Amino acid sequence: MLKTQYIIVGVSLLFAIGLFLLPKSVVSNKSKAIEKSAQAQTTENDSVVEPALAESHQVMLTDKQTQQLNILRNSFLKSNSEKDKSMLLDSMAYIFRSSNLIDSVAYYAELLSNQFPNTPNFLSVADAYYDVFSFAMSEQKVKYAAQKSRVFYEKVLAVEPENADVKVKLGVTYTITATPMQGIKMIREVLEKEPENQLAIFNLGLLSMQSGQYEKAVERFEKLIKINPKDVNSCLLLAQSLVNLGKTKEAIDSLEKFKANLSASPLDTEIKQRINTYLQDLKK
Repeated sequence: MLKTQYIIVGVSLLFAIGLFLLPKSVVSNKSKAIEKSAQAQTTENDSVVEPALAESHQVMLTDKQTQQLNILRNSFLKSNSEKDKSMLLDSMAYIFRSSNLIDSVAYYAELLSNQFPNTPNFLSVADAYYDVFSFAMSEQKVKYAAQKSRVFYEKVLAVEPENADVKVKLGVTYTITATPMQGIKMIREVLEKEPENQLAIFNLGLLSMQSGQYEKAVERFEKLIKINPKDVNSCLLLAQSLVNLGKTKEAIDSLEKFKANLSASPLDTEIKQRINTYLQDLKK
């Protein structure tokens, strides 16, 4: 993962703000139905089962993707080379992620770490389960994935105790446990040492939103935009926080200002279009 990767990843997901901001333990039946069609299933004992190929009828896998995954999977399982397995995992992960089968990324990453137990592989597993935790819509899967990512992040910290971003992510996984303040304390400790750690600031902003402390959320996201004026995640969540405070005009102004700084690149053009859609809703 990139050092500054946030919980929210992917431009299209940024605009599912309303769903994202729901407490993870509160989901609708519709959300659960979406999850079943987009995520790998879990067994009765909550373990993530192997995986996506059996679920190809439920996701948008093309025949070509299915064939590629079969070849990659068989090669992965037969290989005894860590380097080869890592390369094959990267190739599978690209297809899995594009088809929203992130559970399968975690499954194969864990297989790799079992065969080659080392810090880089532990980090890959932890990050993969962190993705599952971040996007899961059932309480059962959220808790399971958070616990798994926690185990592997702790293994990484045992070797790299000063890894700030791992500390932040570990802290985030604790926020859904019976001791959420333990996680918040970990994130704040990172900020004490690195006042401009974007991952820490961002997650504290999200936690402020989820607890209804929108004034604090606004402060966090405004700080992030000062650090990185092209941070679209923070821009959108700043706008949503302002709306929740009844400051719709300020939210519109912040979005318009952000949009004016975008370039004519394909990615920026897509972001502009989506911001325009959001602005239209705010202006109604």
